[in-house]
Amino acid sequence: MNCSKRLSALAIVLSFATSYLYASSEPIRGRNGMVASQKMLASEAGLGVLRDGGSAVDAAVATGLALAVTLPRAGNNTVVQTILHTVDYGLNAQEATAAGRFHHQWLPDRIRIEENAFSPDTLALLRAKGHAFQLTTALGCAQVIVYNREEEIFEGGSDLRRRDGGVAAY
Repeated sequence: MNCSKRLSALAIVLSFATSYLYASSEPIRGRNGMVASQKMLASEAGLGVLRDGGSAVDAAVATGLALAVTLPRAGNNTVVQTILHTVDYGLNAQEATAAGRFHHQWLPDRIRIEENAFSPDTLALLRAKGHAFQLTTALGCAQVIVYNREEEIFEGGSDLRRRDGGVAAY
């Protein structure tokens, strides 16, 4: 399944998923696969990927994307923007973590933008269209692993916004 179909499937799962497993004092058990996260809809998104034959990595990505949407403190869309930077814009793992980020939600109606993420011209265009924005030093923090199928190698990127992260490889 290609990436756009997976993202479309994820959107459908998030839109129509119904919760059938809830937090409980008893353990939840499964024979074929399991996903756990802070939000039930995110867990269901990952579980749907497993049911459709996806790998554990595919399920983790789907869960992370869903958390970026359903859990505000999960990084202000950092996960989604980092994936878009690698999949749609072809950036390598380190470039994707270093790319500028923004966040907008309905209320408050303003765009939070990392300093130096957009050119002065872009900011002027946003202002001319009536957008309010707030500059900030950092939005989220990402540690990224990308598998390059053509070269059959993993690439890692560590976000320099916070210097305590890191990537290790062998």
